[in-house]
Amino acid sequence: MGVTLKDIAEKAGVSISTVSRVINNDQSRPVSEHTSEIVWNYVDELGYNKHKKNNQQQTTNTKSIGFILNDTPKIYNHPFFSVMLQGLEDEARKQGYSIAFSYTQADLEVPAIEHKLVSQEEADGVIIIAEYIEEKFFNELKDSFKNIVIFDNRNPDIHDYDAINVRRREAAAEIVEYLVELGHQEIAFIGAALIGSNHDTVVHEDRYLGFADVMQRHGLPIREKYVKKADWEMDLAYEKMKEILKLDELPTAIFVASDYMSIGAIRAIHEAGLEIPDDISIVSYDNIKMAPFTNPPLTTVHVPKEEIGRQLVKTLIDRINGEIHMPLQIIAPTELKIRESAAPPRK
Repeated sequence: MGVTLKDIAEKAGVSISTVSRVINNDQSRPVSEHTSEIVWNYVDELGYNKHKKNNQQQTTNTKSIGFILNDTPKIYNHPFFSVMLQGLEDEARKQGYSIAFSYTQADLEVPAIEHKLVSQEEADGVIIIAEYIEEKFFNELKDSFKNIVIFDNRNPDIHDYDAINVRRREAAAEIVEYLVELGHQEIAFIGAALIGSNHDTVVHEDRYLGFADVMQRHGLPIREKYVKKADWEMDLAYEKMKEILKLDELPTAIFVASDYMSIGAIRAIHEAGLEIPDDISIVSYDNIKMAPFTNPPLTTVHVPKEEIGRQLVKTLIDRINGEIHMPLQIIAPTELKIRESAAPPRK
């Protein structure tokens, strides 16, 4: 006989209804944080509902998969991730799989939702799109889901999983190298300086590292006043670009770490009365659908977003069907798209 709510209630010293409200995240009569923590501790200790999931998976084929997504605001409308997610969903349907669940990392900070995921959800596998995955959470997922494929994890402590990645550091280096070949030496950067931490070590975001690699290789200065963190937000990139444009000495070029942010930076440049690329060159990364239609068309790095989404599903289904026998690491190709937003600096 499996663990019941009554078993948890007796261990925690609370009523069965209190246990139910905690597990189901019932906010009509909220339970104190202290009591919730006690209940969740006994849920984990007693393994509530985990036996049910494991037994059912042995006898049924759900033909469904789940998604865990990063916390990009309005991710289903984001010009990069929406294309990838469309590829995911289209390929899943094509392969005869339904979507069992779709959670963001923020959703999983709610204990009831996290418990539902690792103990109750029925799915044949999970696709994770997350730049930084906590090792503890990943180990909990592995206990519940045999089949996992990840896109874009940058936590070096997580190993032995199927993955599709993009060599963003190398791709960023290629486009910054292009600026140097044009003759630029004073180059600014707008992006994200870091993505998380590995114990006491800062983990820098790959596009910044690619930028830094080229600057250092050519003996060019990385000026602190030219490096701005915009947290992947268009409006913040707009503000950071305005800060750079107020400096006494301006860079001749700027690398913005996503096309989405570049739109904000381009607006700031135009509002300052400057011409692109005559006064300042701008290059970026992603090649979203809008990139060829900016003024001027944006030089950027193409990332095959829809194809990555489809390949994530194909890889997961191959794993589900037992066609993969060791951790599979796929590197998605990138391509430099040279348009009209970058030119040699004005003499």
